Amino acid sequence: MPQPAPALQPSQTIKIQNGVPNQDSVSIEVGQSVEFHNEDNTPYEIPLSYLTGNSPDNYPLAVYLPAGGKFNLVGVAEATCQYVVNSASGRVEGGPPYSIIVGGGEQG
Repeated sequence: MPQPAPALQPSQTIKIQNGVPNQDSVSIEVGQSVEFHNEDNTPYEIPLSYLTGNSPDNYPLAVYLPAGGKFNLVGVAEATCQYVVNSASGRVEGGPPYSIIVGGGEQG
């Protein structure tokens, strides 16, 4: 019988409180993950922009972060990505776009 995959252990954790991440920038290596924790009772969308070779204004995908919820992103290639925090009423004030920097490392 198939066994479930082991739980992913984050290398970095970003906590969002009052709509603001507790870190402006985090760095991980390829194969590592960054975990987002929503400390608020408000759900957010986290639009993601891939900066390498693209405009910083291009946010083609967003991750839904439920109130009190969390999610992980896994670094799969060297890159710098930006994200913002949006509530139902629009972008949450509190800072510029935030960064996730994925450096070279061993995959897996």
